Amino acid sequence: MGEPLRQPLDPHTAGRGHEASDVAVRPLMIFLGALAASLAVVALALVALFNLFEAGAQRRDPALPPLAVEGVGPTGPRLQVSPREDLQQFHARETRLLNSTAWINRPAGIVRIPIDRAIELSLERGLPQWPAVEATTAAAQASADRPRQEQPATPAVEDPSAPANEESQP
Repeated sequence: MGEPLRQPLDPHTAGRGHEASDVAVRPLMIFLGALAASLAVVALALVALFNLFEAGAQRRDPALPPLAVEGVGPTGPRLQVSPREDLQQFHARETRLLNSTAWINRPAGIVRIPIDRAIELSLERGLPQWPAVEATTAAAQASADRPRQEQPATPAVEDPSAPANEESQP
């Protein structure tokens, strides 16, 4: 059971290295040549089709904006080198602005004060009355000019468990 079955060797073919009658080389070479030629034709057809479609797309596409043109762009680096440090600097700058005093408009008497002091002043004095927006005023005026339609009064529903009024009794 351990050995594979072997066929006895034919004395006519035992001396030869291969069988020449199994494979016809000429038809195989003709097939391979035709296959290569058809692949080349298909590849050339695809290249021609791609170029045709690309030319049509370029005719239909709008002109590129100035910043999209290659070589033109904003100067300087466009990426953050250290975003964590940038955020820390931003927070420090905002905290400085919230906790400092400075003139905003000296002739008009507008000054920036620390946020804590601004909150205290708002609690003491209250918020200022801001002028109404003209559109809101116009809408309010238009609604005031319209006559109001009276709504019919709905009869009150009496609670049956409530004690009756003395006036309603005979």
